[in-house]
Amino acid sequence: MGNECPFPAFKYTYLPPATICWSEYFRQCSLNYNKNLGDLFKRQFKGKIVEWEGAVTSVSSDNAKLIMNPSEATITRSEVTVKFPPEVNKGASPPFQLNSKVRFRGVLDDFGLLSNHQVSAVRLDAAHPPDYQLTYGAFLQIFGADAQGAAPNNFLKFWKNQPIVLEVSFMKFKEAPEYNLEGCSHKLDFKLSSMFKDFPEEPIRMLVPSARQDLFNKCVNARPDQIFNVQAHFLIRNDKHTLFLERIDGPLIKASNAIPFSGVNPTGQYQQQQYQQQQQQLQGQMQGSVVPIGGNVNPQQQSNPNLPIVLPKPPTRPIGTITPSAPPLEDDDYSYDSNTRMNDNTNSANQLPKPPDILPSQPNYQSSSISSVSGASNDGLEPYPSLTPIGSNDSNTNTNKDQNQKSPNDNADYGYPYTIFNMDPEYVEFIEIDDVQKKINKKKDYYSTILLVQVIDKLIWSFEVIVSNMGYYGKAVGIVRDSYGIPAKANYYWKPHTDYIAAFCGGNNYVWYKGQGTLDNDLFEENKIVRLEFDSFKGTLILFIDNVQQPVYISGIKEKVRFIV
Repeated sequence: MGNECPFPAFKYTYLPPATICWSEYFRQCSLNYNKNLGDLFKRQFKGKIVEWEGAVTSVSSDNAKLIMNPSEATITRSEVTVKFPPEVNKGASPPFQLNSKVRFRGVLDDFGLLSNHQVSAVRLDAAHPPDYQLTYGAFLQIFGADAQGAAPNNFLKFWKNQPIVLEVSFMKFKEAPEYNLEGCSHKLDFKLSSMFKDFPEEPIRMLVPSARQDLFNKCVNARPDQIFNVQAHFLIRNDKHTLFLERIDGPLIKASNAIPFSGVNPTGQYQQQQYQQQQQQLQGQMQGSVVPIGGNVNPQQQSNPNLPIVLPKPPTRPIGTITPSAPPLEDDDYSYDSNTRMNDNTNSANQLPKPPDILPSQPNYQSSSISSVSGASNDGLEPYPSLTPIGSNDSNTNTNKDQNQKSPNDNADYGYPYTIFNMDPEYVEFIEIDDVQKKINKKKDYYSTILLVQVIDKLIWSFEVIVSNMGYYGKAVGIVRDSYGIPAKANYYWKPHTDYIAAFCGGNNYVWYKGQGTLDNDLFEENKIVRLEFDSFKGTLILFIDNVQQPVYISGIKEKVRFIV
């Protein structure tokens, strides 16, 4: 049986999805999960030098077997085989002796099936520094025995009954008594849209509630080969990903003479102008991009062996790291003239976005409207979004005038009193405090994207929010194209809304746009001031949390937008 393990036991951590989207689902629950692990190892870990600690359980002339720290083993069986290449066979780093603890460096050769990972020793000297600050615990979190069997558990823990959005074209309904689950005796044959081109080996079936078969069938027959937005929830993960169809939100309008859809659409009618909105997307009128700035391995991940290593993504262009003390960054290809950009949107659209200047922690601009946003518990009056025009970037603008000496026409000039669309009165209520202060309460816990009426296209605007009682996921602030009509019960990271909405997510620190997330900003903690600053001259949207500028921002905004929360 062997001896008891000399190291603490490793405990696998089931990490919740960073956000609810298809790419995250397939990352956690793919039917090819272990194959994907192998591809990940070959792509990012194979051949990299690591430094680990273990206890030698057997040793020979060309290899040693070790139990590791921390360990998945309960007895002294091999978890890692360290091979001695000829060049390090004598005086390998360091000497491996039976029953001794040893700290060594080695090149990752392969990860084993459940155990017995393969490493080739290198000398423990400055000539062979580790490529990754990767603890063995972090390695197990990605490639260990529990990690290799994580997909079914991820599905049960996080994804079963989770709603998801698809774009499909319906083919036909047919009876499927073998799938008589939750009243679903019919199966829907469909074709997935191009959004699934990155997941060709993930077969998906969709079951339809038999009680609504006639209604869904009518929609299919009315529009053959039409691509529909539908919502379903995850039901089963076995030989296929099985979905339960909940509703049809409406078609994606492709022709300029198309009429509004009049079928099953509980979330509100899609308007005729959706065609124009999609054309604007194709023309790239809002070429906003999420730009990661700098990036290293998170220090918390170095100190916590149960967290997986996250490899930083390089920025799209070298723009440096922005800190509160950093000067404005220069761009040789960028020319800036505030008067020209303010009066000539055509010229400004052709210029490269400049990294934002660092705004003072206490800017001298006038006070603004206040709204509050609280969760379904209805016991919080703390959170508030505020809308503030800071003023133009013109050098003739008096940005230093005293806030207490505003002219009577200041409000009219800047237009900061505002209204909010309530597209979900069943779930959301607004409380008017005054023209510039509003409170938003969630009456029920469901997705709602709240839109401010104010169109933002000139000057520099500030939008503040304090959030309370909102839970971990779902809270976000951002912008939406003025041309896009957000329907009721819309989730900002669902298709098609994510193609028109750029959002800073509070519960998972992603910046989200067009179905892609970028990390590195702080989380939205309870009762902290979350501020967006939109600069129409530079086309940038920057996030501040308690007056601290966050490193990931949005650039290249070239059309009218509105704030959302």
